[in-house]
Amino acid sequence: MVERRKTALMLLVLVATASFVFAYKLGSNSYWLDEMITLYRTQRGWKMHYHAWPPFYFWLVWIWAKLFGVSEVALRSFSVLWGVLAVLATFYLGSLFSLELGFFASIFLIFNQNMVRYAQEARGYTMLLALSALSVILFVRMLEGRARKKEWCILALINILGTITHYAFILFMFSEYLVAFTYTLISKKASEKSPMGELLWSLGVWMAFMAVYLVIVHKALFGNRPVMSPRLGTIGVLTLMVSLVAASLWQKVILLGLLASSVILALADHQWRKWVVIVVSITGLFLVLVAIRSLTGQPMWKVRYLLPVLPLACLLMAYPLSKLSFHRSLLLAAVWVVITGHHLMTGYYSKPFKASWREAASWIKDHHHGELVVVNWYKYYRRYYLNCEIEHMRCIDAKKFLKMVKRGKMDLSEVQGIWLLLPQGGKWRWDKEIDALLRDKGFRVNREEIVGIRSRVIHFLRMREERPVESEGFLYRLLHAEKGRPSFREES
Repeated sequence: MVERRKTALMLLVLVATASFVFAYKLGSNSYWLDEMITLYRTQRGWKMHYHAWPPFYFWLVWIWAKLFGVSEVALRSFSVLWGVLAVLATFYLGSLFSLELGFFASIFLIFNQNMVRYAQEARGYTMLLALSALSVILFVRMLEGRARKKEWCILALINILGTITHYAFILFMFSEYLVAFTYTLISKKASEKSPMGELLWSLGVWMAFMAVYLVIVHKALFGNRPVMSPRLGTIGVLTLMVSLVAASLWQKVILLGLLASSVILALADHQWRKWVVIVVSITGLFLVLVAIRSLTGQPMWKVRYLLPVLPLACLLMAYPLSKLSFHRSLLLAAVWVVITGHHLMTGYYSKPFKASWREAASWIKDHHHGELVVVNWYKYYRRYYLNCEIEHMRCIDAKKFLKMVKRGKMDLSEVQGIWLLLPQGGKWRWDKEIDALLRDKGFRVNREEIVGIRSRVIHFLRMREERPVESEGFLYRLLHAEKGRPSFREES
């Protein structure tokens, strides 16, 4: 009875804390580029428009949007829900060893900045993390001989759902199978029942589903286009070919540290011997993936591919605390929460997203004068944040804008105001092309007065004879005023 009350109290604390941390300031920023893609796909129902993104998350979020709407809070709350489920899965995974381990590992997961970031994005990465944690739970129960037949069916189902949620789940899943097969082959305990048959059965079910998915479902959704992007396919091949080379790079210190910690944990606690092997193997595989990304020159900020191993890393972090008295562990965890919470408040929560389209659109609607042309590379920004029915307002995509100006079908001298919105200034080719084109048309680029539009303070230069182009982070404003037309003053 005491143990049940303790478990219930821990679950209550975890759910309440995770809900607050993940939902805090959930709608304070407008959608950014990737979230706008999710928003766009909620308007297409069952139809998919890009073959490299599996459909399951978008189907679920489409249903969610039908029930709760498409505002920032509504769509992001779906990720919050999966984030809370991931915390509960981490607690259960740790509780297979001890309640304290599950509790402190979940606390570390809740206050992890990457976890908070993706729990507040309208994307499917927390769903990927939750399914990965559930998959590890079933593997743990399988290797300890505690899994029942219906749990093998659940494992096969989770593998299928994880695959059609994000294709990175395939790498995580095969790393699990590799470790499980290796453990089964090298196990010297003849008394233990080998789970080889169940392993092959669940893998066979997954392969049968993938065959049906590739032949029927994927072809119906996307035609003859490949199932995953060339980038992810290249990463998968390089993982097999360059793993030994990659392990000898800067990740070597990290891998050696993980191996050393696994030896210490194995000597300290007998039940951790096989599970530390699993944790280190899976974590090492994803560290190799990071190394390959550095070899191929791909950006290192895509930590979302490492999210499936985040609960396992939290388990390793929480293991020393689980060996102390509960009160001492709670005190150390409280210190950790204060430090990471302060970092979140002063760092992540106070930092604006890449673009603040809501504020920009609101200002345009309230302050535009005369004819206004909005040029936007992604049309779904225009659909959601800009009301195209405003009088004397035209919206046009950047590519079309370039063609019209180059062919002489648009006379910029007759346009009073042009707002040029690009999602990531300096990275898209439209940015450089349009900048060069506008310079040729006599516009002067002014990048001296740069302020964050998220603060709702917008500064304008007093219009002079020259026509300035102001840059504001990821929002490019092109303003033109002639004699006799209203002048723009600096205002807030």
